[in-house]
Amino acid sequence: VLAYFDHRASNGPTEAINGRLEALRRNALGFRNLINYRIRSLLHCGALAL
Repeated sequence: VLAYFDHRASNGPTEAINGRLEALRRNALGFRNLINYRIRSLLHCGALAL
């Protein structure tokens, strides 16, 4: 919190993405490999369009 006053930067957007990935990780226990998890993560966070 105090770093905001020095740098005027917020880590809110990063924390939002981390929260989405944590929710996805809780639901992704059935993924068999890292590639499928990575693709699903990109789709879920909006960085990959179909």
